[in-house]
Amino acid sequence: KNKALPVERASEIIPQIDISLKQRRLTKSELMILEMLRTNKWERPIYFAVTVGDDYYLGLNDHFELTGMAYQILPIRANGAGSGVNTAEMYENLMKKFRYGNISDPKVYLDENTLRMCRTHRMMFSQLIAALYNEGDSVKALNALNYCEKMIPGATVNHDYISTMLAEYYYKLGEVQKGDAIMNAVAKTSIEYLNWYGSLT
Repeated sequence: KNKALPVERASEIIPQIDISLKQRRLTKSELMILEMLRTNKWERPIYFAVTVGDDYYLGLNDHFELTGMAYQILPIRANGAGSGVNTAEMYENLMKKFRYGNISDPKVYLDENTLRMCRTHRMMFSQLIAALYNEGDSVKALNALNYCEKMIPGATVNHDYISTMLAEYYYKLGEVQKGDAIMNAVAKTSIEYLNWYGSLT
């Protein structure tokens, strides 16, 4: 019985998750994670924030499913493919539940840490869009692209290399002008960085 996994995915459940502990010492936080997995018995979902470093994942990446800004640990295996994307839940979270604090308003001050988190949100959008596109849902993929641009626009959060993934899917979905606008912004920022670097002694 698994309350953390939809009924339609019951056939994907594996009998056990193997965690290799060879050539490593476990920290208290890692021991805590193992204990939570052991005692929880999949009664409630357990998550890792996407901002947690890979070192803390205990090799569980093949059992991760992205749901927004967190990976849910599931008793299924991706067989080396890495984390999957729960497109239904992630779409609901990014498009309807998350609040973006008016970062699209140029009057709102965004400090360095906030800007870094904005780029992380943009990266999560790109993963959702790619997954939707690969599932053949071009309507939702385009909706997510447009919403990302609306909520996290280049005017307030400069486009960088992460944004090239957004441009790629605009091109794939036939929105060439929108793709060009992002790539031109990325090129402009890149040239500004190169000019600055070239001016240093």
